[in-house]
Amino acid sequence: MSLVGADSCCVEVIPNPDSTLEYPAHQELITRNGIYLLENLDLRALAADKVFEFLFIFSPTKFKGATGSPGGPLAIR
Repeated sequence: MSLVGADSCCVEVIPNPDSTLEYPAHQELITRNGIYLLENLDLRALAADKVFEFLFIFSPTKFKGATGSPGGPLAIR
């Protein structure tokens, strides 16, 4: 499984400079490549400790029929 994470609210450029495309990062990553997106990560403590490599574990809450979920991210160094 692959995942792209961001410490911001979105991985898209908003507004998109190309008005013919809607959420191209979501389309390319999720739909075409099966790569999940995880947004709003709080990475300040890791950056302050200069931790740049770690095992990342994410346990999403399962909701039947959902397309997104909150969860518990865990960084182990």
